Amino acid sequence: MRSTYRVMLTVGGICAAIGFLAMLLTAYLQWRAVSRLTEFSVLSQASLTMGRAPAHSVGAGAADTHPVSSVLTEQVNTRLLGALERLEKRIVELEHTAHPPLGEPNSTA
Repeated sequence: MRSTYRVMLTVGGICAAIGFLAMLLTAYLQWRAVSRLTEFSVLSQASLTMGRAPAHSVGAGAADTHPVSSVLTEQVNTRLLGALERLEKRIVELEHTAHPPLGEPNSTA
């Protein structure tokens, strides 16, 4: 009985240790992936907002990225302004079709 208990305890401990190591490895890999994604996001945002290429692509093709990023910025700004205009129109429509509050008497009655 004791030997069975000892074997079960050993197997349980080994499974727990393997699970803990897998959890640590997963956390490390996720941390690395998130830090790389953050770095990529910062570099791409900097290249779009400043109209320049990221620091690692400075060279022969770096001069070609300025027109593309400015055109892209203009397209994004145009889409944003269009969305804002549609939102304003929808708000005005909702304000004109709104029903009076329940506490106020109807003006038609």
